[in-house]
Amino acid sequence: MKSNHFNSFIVHNNLSDLKFSGPPFTWCNNQRGGSRIWARLDRILCNDKWLDEASYYHVPHLARCQSDHAPILLKCWKQLQNIKKPFRFDNNWINLPECHKSVEEIWNTEGLRNPMHTTSHRMHNLKTNLTKKCMGHSKKLETQIKLVEEKITETESMDCSNRNQANLWTTLRPLYKQHQAYIRQYTTYWAQKSRLQWMQNGDCNSKYFHQMSKNHRNHNRILHIKDKDGKLINDPIEIEASFIQHYTDLWDSSSM
Repeated sequence: MKSNHFNSFIVHNNLSDLKFSGPPFTWCNNQRGGSRIWARLDRILCNDKWLDEASYYHVPHLARCQSDHAPILLKCWKQLQNIKKPFRFDNNWINLPECHKSVEEIWNTEGLRNPMHTTSHRMHNLKTNLTKKCMGHSKKLETQIKLVEEKITETESMDCSNRNQANLWTTLRPLYKQHQAYIRQYTTYWAQKSRLQWMQNGDCNSKYFHQMSKNHRNHNRILHIKDKDGKLINDPIEIEASFIQHYTDLWDSSSM
């Protein structure tokens, strides 16, 4: 019963369980043989605001020494450099004329001799073109929604005070439709970011989608690795340097 209350508390407050390194369990009853029990009773929970503030963190489970519980250490720091993000197609771009025009123009360009090179070249040019013309469209939706809502509030106030003006209704109807269209696009944007494939277009957008998106981004981060010598690395700059060094050694012509 207590565990059900605790799980309910986590769900209702949109808390996330942080990734950790080290032993998987944090508690032991210190018994011997078949009576010995291990469990993960200790963990660090956070909300979405904390995840926004702490770009990087490291949660190691330390060694149990004089206690039946393992200490947990939390290290967190902000992102010090801009990281290049991979290209991802935004589903809302399908509704933009710029997207259709870019696909048509690039796919009608003259191809190379090798069909595979032609496809690769076109995909590269299309990615660059869409990034320039369509990137940032969905991020502006929240501002556009607020502007439309302000216009609706202003027009509705005028309609309440001047009921004899029939032209106000003709002004309100397009605003309602525009607001619904923006809401659908905004919900689709956050559903795609949170990877909720089961979500149906038109469902209400809520903090749940934002939380799922942040959880997905959080779990995709590489917060620590072990180098070839078995040393644990958790500094982002050192992790990047370790990856570069690994693949440089892997593809070095002198080592092949």
